[in-house]
Amino acid sequence: MKNHLVSIIIPTYNRANLIGGTLDSILAQTYTTWECIIVDDGSVDGTEELMQIYIEKDNRFQYHKRPPDRPKGANACRNYGLELSKGEFINWFDSDDRMVAHKIQKQVLLLCGNQYDFTVCQSMLYDVKNKKNIGLKAAFLKSQNLIEDFVTYKVGWLIQASLWRKKFIEKNQLSFDESLYQAQDFDFHLRVLLKSTNYNCTNEVLVQVNIHSGNMSNSRTNSPQKIYSNAKVDLYIIKILYDRISNQTIVNKFNDINILFKASLINCNYWLAVKLYMFLIKSIKYVNIRYYKKHLFLLRTMIAFTSFIIFKKGEKLISHNLQQ
Repeated sequence: MKNHLVSIIIPTYNRANLIGGTLDSILAQTYTTWECIIVDDGSVDGTEELMQIYIEKDNRFQYHKRPPDRPKGANACRNYGLELSKGEFINWFDSDDRMVAHKIQKQVLLLCGNQYDFTVCQSMLYDVKNKKNIGLKAAFLKSQNLIEDFVTYKVGWLIQASLWRKKFIEKNQLSFDESLYQAQDFDFHLRVLLKSTNYNCTNEVLVQVNIHSGNMSNSRTNSPQKIYSNAKVDLYIIKILYDRISNQTIVNKFNDINILFKASLINCNYWLAVKLYMFLIKSIKYVNIRYYKKHLFLLRTMIAFTSFIIFKKGEKLISHNLQQ
């Protein structure tokens, strides 16, 4: 097999206590033609000193800091790492997870000698505290109704599980949305699938996803950034996929924005509430009128929202409206 350079791109932030295990799993790869690009998002915990140790150990490791003109966050680091990469294949990875020793070799083989744009593998969730496997990230990696099943989480995978042809990424100008603080993997893969469903997969587990205290919160509403990120992705699904997914799925996504809108009000984040209110206005025309009385909903929401903002007396009416 020809040696194809694989660029492994890892964003990191204050993971000096965890990233060593990730880098050790890369050093243990049976496939040796790789470069590993670590992009630091501003760590202050000794990450830089640790990276120097790994660079001295193996010059295939590179350490870069996110440029100051790029927004803070893992997505900007992932995009910057792609710009620095020289590999024919790309594997974004996280700084607290592990690669099975033959991951890269297996996936390079899956892409060699064919025209697939990317390949995915299974990922096992691992409870670090209790030292036990929790289960697969998703039961299925493919289906006959792929877009619908991906949007409803019946099919899915994490960014760590994918190996990409770089030319496919560049040809389609694919990048991570740097405004998102949650659902970024989902958003990226959805936009990929709208460009191409030409991928293959293996049901073999090649990634261990570590679940620990630093990444256990999956709440969609415990920060304004998460609320906005999830609502933005939900709106994108409704607007772009309204003719490719079921009406019930559209309704469910619309309800999700409702919930996030209510959360922003309860948290007294009024400017965020205004943004999400506009998301509701933009998306309601795609919702089947059997489920929502369109004009009544808009009128009642507008009155409640105005009342809440101006007089701060509209929460009860808003709560009632969002339960309809």
